[in-house]
Amino acid sequence: MSPRRTLLPTSTTVSVDNERCHLYGFCQVAAPNLFELTAGERLRYVSHVTEDHEPQARDAARQCPMQAIRLSGQVTE
Repeated sequence: MSPRRTLLPTSTTVSVDNERCHLYGFCQVAAPNLFELTAGERLRYVSHVTEDHEPQARDAARQCPMQAIRLSGQVTE
């Protein structure tokens, strides 16, 4: 009998190119639960988002004027 593989729900991986990011904050406005500009002028973000937050992550990536946000889909086995 072969082992059964179970696929977990698709998740989206978020990455930010710090060389391109100018901390304009469009991402925070689009997805405040995923992106946060700190008082020390640093960007904090959730790197793996679930399906329910994927639309906000995609919106944040679209709104970034520097195109610093990259999204990629993953299926975890």
